[in-house]
Amino acid sequence: MKLLAFDIETAPALVYTFGLFKPYLGPGHIVEPDRIICWSAKWVGEGKKVMFASEYHNGRIEMLTGLRDLIVQADAVLGYNSKNFDIPWINAELLLEGIEGIPNVKHIDLYQVQRAKTRHISGKLQYLVQRYLNERKVPHEGLQMWIDCISPTADPVAKAKAWKTMKKYAMHDTALLEPAYELYKPFLSGANAINVALVDGIDPKLGCPNCGSTHIQRRGKEFTAKRIYHRLQCQNCKTWHRGEVVPVLP
Repeated sequence: MKLLAFDIETAPALVYTFGLFKPYLGPGHIVEPDRIICWSAKWVGEGKKVMFASEYHNGRIEMLTGLRDLIVQADAVLGYNSKNFDIPWINAELLLEGIEGIPNVKHIDLYQVQRAKTRHISGKLQYLVQRYLNERKVPHEGLQMWIDCISPTADPVAKAKAWKTMKKYAMHDTALLEPAYELYKPFLSGANAINVALVDGIDPKLGCPNCGSTHIQRRGKEFTAKRIYHRLQCQNCKTWHRGEVVPVLP
């Protein structure tokens, strides 16, 4: 299965305001709208290579079409809060530039998975990878990094330094998606799952839907209002799933 992990970074909008305390801001106050400024992506299971493009390094059109072309190639995409943030942003930016849009690709959003299946004091990726994977996001100077990246008056040396950090930050975020995907794989279901066995040409009755392994064990039964099913567990990724109907004697 061609699974594309991806992430985007957006620039803050530039606006006019008379004050800093509860300012009223309307569309007429916008000097420069917010926008996508870079993306990073990698093919899950295909080594450590992380791809990156930005308006600074590649230009706006090449940056947007590059990401669109990758999504078109994918069987599914993987992100964190990407259904409500990244994909709508990409759709809007492509529409604005008159670029062909992306298809309705299967989408695994790990933010939605962890919200539905687990509970934490924080749902931020930084917290989850630190707690479960002993990993950290790349440290940076906060909003100032974004300002230095997009400001037309920024010192060229400061801008180049900011973009170097931004690239490292973005690429590391995307690299973290793969181990987070492996961590949450047993919980994937419904809209946040793709039947890997089916995609890989394995009989869905014999393969795990989340990893495609055929190392499956029967472990108890699952009951619904009208049926009894064999309860199965994959011995590779530990996913529980429903097997065939258990025959009921008349």
